[in-house]
Amino acid sequence: EQVTAELQPLAARLERADPAEGSQTRIVASPGRLSPDETLGHYLLFWLFFMAAPLTVLAIACANVANLQLVRANLRARELAVRVALGASRAQVIRLLTFEAVLLAIVALGAAAICTWMLLRTANLVLPILVSIDWRAACFTVTVALLAIAATGLLPAMIATRRPAAGGLRIGGRSMTAGNSRARRVLVVAQVALCFLLLLIAGVFTRGMFVLTGDMPPHAGQTLVAELRFDIQDYPAAERRAFLETFDARLRADPRVRAVGYNNKAPARTGWVRFMTGADHQMHEAAAIEAADGFFDASGVPVLRGRALTWADAATLNAVVV
Repeated sequence: EQVTAELQPLAARLERADPAEGSQTRIVASPGRLSPDETLGHYLLFWLFFMAAPLTVLAIACANVANLQLVRANLRARELAVRVALGASRAQVIRLLTFEAVLLAIVALGAAAICTWMLLRTANLVLPILVSIDWRAACFTVTVALLAIAATGLLPAMIATRRPAAGGLRIGGRSMTAGNSRARRVLVVAQVALCFLLLLIAGVFTRGMFVLTGDMPPHAGQTLVAELRFDIQDYPAAERRAFLETFDARLRADPRVRAVGYNNKAPARTGWVRFMTGADHQMHEAAAIEAADGFFDASGVPVLRGRALTWADAATLNAVVV
């Protein structure tokens, strides 16, 4: 609130500098990258949406490791039964198996830390910004590791030590499918289900990107997108137009090029336009992009009625395609 209040004089100066575009300008400072129209629930939903795939992969890995731990504990059923017969309590046996899982997790964390450090060193040689390990991400990783230890070490140990010692001694000569086969079957079914869930998430995400961004071409694999930043060097309008005309002529002269189009937004991005309805005189917003000649042909979007945009429309801004 204090930062927002201190920035209002700046908003007033912006409004006075451009009354037409900056009417009712207000600057709002908010934590957690939340805009005034967003809530913490929106932020958590957005975070869970993007974390769904990696968390599903993690669940598949945990189920796989837990299954292997159950097989390993089942193969050691006779050894565990001997330990119990010699006086070891069930808690001691569970602690032994969990400690082994902890050792495996420590080795895995060490290997992951070394690989991450090497990856960041390599990334810092290529990326223009410095990338470092965030302590919050590190704490999250350690928490996930603890949960993985509980899932892959503690639970299989508790399941493997349910039977009496005499039963463990009797099944010592049986095949590895005996004993905990039900728990292993449940884990296998969970792995397959999670794999299908991951495929479903990937399909829904991909389809949603195409639905939400109508400017994504259906033949994206054959489309080359280039961003021309005239604003960086302050090119005037005449030089921009001359460059685009020359650029367009050279591209269309290449027989391999099927279509050339221009718009002011990259694929998977849209801008916003404000308009006022005549009925209720209310201001509304809609997703929109500014496009020029050849945009629809290059994007693979058919024009159902009317005509496509031309360079004359882009110069006068007097045509709209819905």
